Amino acid sequence: MPYRSAITGRYLSKASAARHPKTSVHESSASNRDTGTHHRSAVSGRYVTAEATRRSPKNTVTEKPLTTGGVGRPALSAYPAGPVPDS
Repeated sequence: MPYRSAITGRYLSKASAARHPKTSVHESSASNRDTGTHHRSAVSGRYVTAEATRRSPKNTVTEKPLTTGGVGRPALSAYPAGPVPDS
């Protein structure tokens, strides 16, 4: 299931994503996601700034890379957007 809820971060079915288009995101396989933290809007599907994430936390998804213990490329995980740490 390549859809995630922007509110809970859980995977969604295609039907559920169609019922809630403004709070669900189709996972991207973009190559710029393998390092750093990126924020995507559930409404437009575009990458947005951290400031936009602070303004609309229930409509954005924060994508953070997870390390795999040094083996291969980092695993990616999408978290629901919330307050972004200052660090």
